[in-house]
This record gives sequence, structure tokens and C-alpha cells, in this order.
Amino acid sequence: MDLIVSNHFSRNEPGAFEALRDALLMHGHSYRHLADLRSYLEAVQRLTRRYADQDAWARLAISNVARSGESRVPACQMQRLQHYPCGDFRKKESLTMTGNPSSVIAAAVFDTKPYDREALQQASANRGIEWHFLEFRLTEDSAYAAKNARAVCVFVNDQLNRPCLEVLASLGVELVALRSTGFNNVDVDSARELRLTVTRVPVYSPHAVAEHAVALLLTLNRKTHRAFNRVRELNFSLNGLVGFDLYAKTAGIVGTGKIGRVTGQILRGFGMRVLAYDPFSNDEWAKQAGVEYVETLSELLRTSDVISLHTPLTRETRYTIRAETIKLMKRGSILINSSRGGLVDTKALIEALKSRHLAGVGLDVYEEEEGIFFEDLSGDVLHDDDLARLLTFPNVLITSHQAFLTREALSEIAHTTVTNILALGSQQSFVEGSVVA
Repeated sequence: MDLIVSNHFSRNEPGAFEALRDALLMHGHSYRHLADLRSYLEAVQRLTRRYADQDAWARLAISNVARSGESRVPACQMQRLQHYPCGDFRKKESLTMTGNPSSVIAAAVFDTKPYDREALQQASANRGIEWHFLEFRLTEDSAYAAKNARAVCVFVNDQLNRPCLEVLASLGVELVALRSTGFNNVDVDSARELRLTVTRVPVYSPHAVAEHAVALLLTLNRKTHRAFNRVRELNFSLNGLVGFDLYAKTAGIVGTGKIGRVTGQILRGFGMRVLAYDPFSNDEWAKQAGVEYVETLSELLRTSDVISLHTPLTRETRYTIRAETIKLMKRGSILINSSRGGLVDTKALIEALKSRHLAGVGLDVYEEEEGIFFEDLSGDVLHDDDLARLLTFPNVLITSHQAFLTREALSEIAHTTVTNILALGSQQSFVEGSVVA
């Protein structure tokens, strides 16, 4: 393995991941999440084109996978990698940026996609931010790439636990700016203790997520995704494509924040009766929109033909949908989740689908989506057995956390993020409602 890594990375040859994978499999080793290893190594390949210490980068990537993988890397392989010499990232000078004049704020953007880069650059044009876009996710190990940055910009699958935050604080990072509304991936208490400011995007086009949730519902109900595939194969049969009228049916909205309220209003436009459950009800909105609040979640589940989840992920809301609550749902109902994957117990959901208790499930999020969603794994074997099982059901529709992905939402996310980063240099207030720590 040492020879394979050294040869491929020192000469910048393609196919390093495949060669390493094949070598490991030849020796009887396997990875539960090869996608994680691929992600690290592809990032390494990009970086080695810019830096002379290729071998150190390669060894660093492999050892990072071993250290952070836990169950993802076999114990025997972890022991083997521990003896593999690795360059110490902590002792390196910054590999991403240099010191900047005080008038320019350096920001490291983790888990960057092309649409992130474009939106952030447009929102910050000539405004004094030096962006450093990194395609790998933020973890305790990769946090050292933020050296000399005053701000880091992160997304939903970056892991901002205490060890990661300690590294950021030791590097002099002052601000963690999330490109999302939810912040369940951040240890907020540790951030406060380490005096790291954490901001989020409190509002970004609630219509984007709400419309996507309704799109999932319409597609599932009228089976347009299946009809599309049939017609492309010249199969014009309508057998198996029967849906139902949304008109006069009952929809249940769990969580009436901005997105939940917009979703309820859209469903009212279909002539549906809309029920809502939220410990903090908005009675004025409900009266104006013609929505009825119920006292308990159980009442909503028992009554609704369609249930749409719009709550943040907290200790209290984790597994809102689980075996016990699924039993309360009407047989033949449809579940939509465009909020957070951890709201739904996937194993219980699979059992409900197998028993045909649920007529359909539309998911834009998944509890174990990290390392899968946002990535192109079309040439790989999917190692997540639960997700693979979900994909076998004809009445399950899954999109990869794309509900936010509209031009308007990206623009608003970038604008809020840029405004909060610029507030570091100007000593102005952060965007109202965006500070969480």
C-alpha cells in the first residue's frame, strides 16, 4: 500500500483511489464507506498539484480516514495505518492561505460546491473578502486547513464538535458562518466557551423548501416520476399510476416556522384541510390562512392523509417519526420530510413500507446522508443498506437535500453569509436572528 500511495501521488497519476482500494481488497480488507476515502483522496489529488509535499498529503489523507472513521475502517487496517508515517498537519504552515492585511478578511469555505462558489463570489464582489474554497468537509482533522482565516463557512454535513472547534479557536478563527438555517451539527455550548461566534442563515426563501416538499407530494401521489420513465421507453400504459385528489383531504404540518407556514398555505390552495402542530403556535397566522392547530402530535397523525415535517432537529424532535408514532398514522397516508433526516427513524420507516402501512414517502433528507448526499456515487457500490433498501420501494421518492436549491435561496444565503463575515471587520452588528453562539 505504501508503494501504491507513493507512486500515484508523487507522480500525480490518476486512479489513486481505485489502485488503493484494489490493493486493500486483495488483502481481505473492506470499507463500509469507501465514499469517505474517495472524498479525502480526491481532495488530496487536487492539492498535490499545488504543493510539493505530495507524499505527506497522501499519508495525511489516509490516516485522517483511519482516525475519524471508527466503524468505517476495519480495526486491522487502522492498526496498519497507525504505523504508516504521516506528515503532521499541525506543524505545517498554512496550505490554503497566507496572512492578510487587516482590511481583507480571509474566509475558508468547506464542503464547497460550484453553486456555493458562484453565489458567494457574486455577493461579495469587491467587498474585501478573500475566499478559499475547499471541497472537503470540515472535521477535527481538516480544520487545520483554516489557518490564517478569520472566518470559516460551513454547511449541514460539516462536523463542528468540540475537538473541531478547539482547533479552529487555536488557529485564531473568530467566526463560524453556517450556510444553513439549522445548526444541529454545531456544539453550541463549546463554541460559546471557546468564544467563537456562530451565525446561521435565519431566513432564505422559505418558498424554496416548501415548494419542493409539495413537489415531492405531487410526484408521489400522481406517480409522475414513474410515468416519465415509462413514456421514455414507449410504454404508454396507465396501469399502476392511479393517485387521489388532494382536494378535501387533510394535511398535517408538523412545525409552523416560516417553511411550515408557507407549506400549509400552498396546501390550502389545493383545497385541503390543513392541521398544524407546534408547541409555539401562531394563532394569528392560522386564522388568516384557515389552518387549524391541534393540541397534540398524536391527534395530527391520526387525522392526516398527508404529513409534512418542518421542525428543527433537537433532542426533543429526534425520531419524531418512529415505530410508535407510525402506528398512530392513518393507513395509506403519505409522509414528506424536507427538514432534517434525524426526525425519522429509518428502520421503522422501512418496516412501515414493507407492511404497506404508508402509501408513500418523500424524503429530501436522510439521517445518515453525510458522505452520500451532495456526492456523485454513480460509479460506486452503495454501502448504506438502509438507504439502498429505501431505494427499492416504488412508492419512495428521495432527492439529495436539494429543497433549498433555487437561485433566490442561494442568493439570500450568500448575502447573509457575506454580511456576517464583513461584520467582523467593520464591527457592525450581525444579521438579525443569525447569531446562535
